[in-house]
Amino acid sequence: MELKTSDIRRVIENDLGQKSLTKYPIRDFCLAAGIPRSTFYRKYANLDDLLQEYLSIVFNQIFYSPKYKTERTKYAFYVQHLAEHQYLYENIYHLSLKRLFLNNVLTKLFAQYLASKYNKEGILSDFALMTLATPLTMIIIEWIDGGFKKTPDEVLLEIGHHITLAETIMELIN
Repeated sequence: MELKTSDIRRVIENDLGQKSLTKYPIRDFCLAAGIPRSTFYRKYANLDDLLQEYLSIVFNQIFYSPKYKTERTKYAFYVQHLAEHQYLYENIYHLSLKRLFLNNVLTKLFAQYLASKYNKEGILSDFALMTLATPLTMIIIEWIDGGFKKTPDEVLLEIGHHITLAETIMELIN
């Protein structure tokens, strides 16, 4: 039995998006997805691997979609997605096995995206891209860790300032 992207997204959003959790056993995911644990472990080593795939699916569906034409629209939809799934992202933040799990995953996703948009000639090193991506990640993590107290518009404004800075840096380099 194969596990589809749509199944992963549906089960994770349903299971982790309803209330705060202190644990999420693999067997709960497998039961909700209708798969045996052996199928899970053929693809994932642990819960973090599954959560990383979920985060990548959502990020890629928003940031690489032709549906969202402008940078502001992409970030706005991402921030809106986070706001609509507060329990989910709080649970991902607190349930991961590694302390910096969410930081590492989001920073890599943002760095890859920034590279695809602004580093087509390969001028920037991976380190430079990660340095540009880190503040975006920190804005998101601080929002999650702060219990989503800021409004999505406030978060989007912070992200917008950073994106403007990143674009300016890329213009100066090119």
